Amino acid sequence: MQFILFLAVAFLIVFGLYAKKSTLPKKAKIALLVTLVLIIGFAWWYESYNAKESEQNRAMISAFKQGKTLYCEGREISSATFVFVSGTLSFIPNDKNKNDKYRVIIINREKIKEYIVSRAQILMFERITILFVLIITTLIVTMLFFTVKYKEYKSFFKNNSDILALRERIAKEDKEKENELKNIQSITLDNINNLPREKKNLLMEIIPSSYPFKEAHDITSGFGMRQHPIDNQEKEHKGIDLRANIGDEVISPAIGTVIFAGQQSGYGNVVIIEHMFGFQTLYGHLNEIDVSVGEKVGKGKVIAKAGNTGRSTGPHLHYEVKYEGVQINPENFVKWNEKNFDIIFKNERSVKWEYFLTIVGKN
Repeated sequence: MQFILFLAVAFLIVFGLYAKKSTLPKKAKIALLVTLVLIIGFAWWYESYNAKESEQNRAMISAFKQGKTLYCEGREISSATFVFVSGTLSFIPNDKNKNDKYRVIIINREKIKEYIVSRAQILMFERITILFVLIITTLIVTMLFFTVKYKEYKSFFKNNSDILALRERIAKEDKEKENELKNIQSITLDNINNLPREKKNLLMEIIPSSYPFKEAHDITSGFGMRQHPIDNQEKEHKGIDLRANIGDEVISPAIGTVIFAGQQSGYGNVVIIEHMFGFQTLYGHLNEIDVSVGEKVGKGKVIAKAGNTGRSTGPHLHYEVKYEGVQINPENFVKWNEKNFDIIFKNERSVKWEYFLTIVGKN
C-alpha cells in the first residue's frame, strides 16, 4: 500500500506540473484529479487505520524471531515448531502431511485463525497478490503516460483522420476514373458517336481534322491515281488540291511541331507539321510561310498563305496527310468534324482507332 501511495503522490505532482500546458478538456482534468485524490485518501486512511495494529504486529514478529514463544488463545507458537512467512502474520508448521497440506495459523488482534491449505493454494495467493500490484502499477503508469502524451496523440489521431479522409477521397476518384474508363472501353467503332463531347473535341485537337482553312474549300483534285495536269501522264496524287486564292490563310488542323519550312521540288514553298501519334501533314504551293522549324503550333494557328509556287497551273493548296509514314486520303480528314464525327472511322480503316480510344479514355 505504501508503494501505491507513493505512485499516486508522484502522479499528482506530475499532473499538477503538466495541467497548465495540457490541452485536456476541463472535465477530463477534474476527473483525473478526483481519481488521484480518492486513491491517495484511501491509501492514507488504510495506513492510518492499520498503523497501531502494524506496530503490535512488528513487536510480535520481533519476539518470535528472537526465539520467544507466542501465546494466543492457549496455543504456543515458537520458532521450534513454526516458520514465519515474511511480510504477513502467517505461521506455517515445520511438518507437513502426505498430501502436501499445511496447517496455517494467522494471528490478528490476538486471535488465531487456523486454515488447512495446499502448497498450490499458497503459491496461487502469492501470484494473485503480485498480479494485483502489477495491474495497479500498470494502470497508474498508463494514466501518467497518456496524460503527458495526450497532446501528441491528439495530433496523431487528427492527422490519421486526415489521412483516412484523403485515402477515401482518392479511392472515390479512382473508382470514378475506373468507371469512366470502362465506359470509354465499351465504346466501339460501331457506336463511336456515344463518345462524350469533350473526348470528341480532344481527338480532333490531336488528330488532323477539318479543312486547313478557316472555312471549307472545294476539292479540285482528289487523292490517288490521276492524269497529271502538266505532264499529261497518269500519276499518283499523294494528297488533294483545294481551291484557294493567293493570300488565303492556311491553318494547322491539329496541334503539332513544324519540322520543315522551305522549298521542295515541284511543290514550291512547303510547310510540314508533325502531329501526335504518328500523323504528319504537308502544305504545298504556298505564297508565304509564317512559321519556322521547331515551332509549336496549335489547332487553328495560321502557318502560311496560299499561293501558286512550284509546278502549278493556278493558285491552290496541295494538302497531304500521312499516318506512320504512309500516305492516306486527306479528304476523310477535311470532312471530319463534330457533326460528321463517325465518318473518319468508317472511311479510313488504316488507322488504329481502337488505340486512340484507349488513349482518350485515360485523359
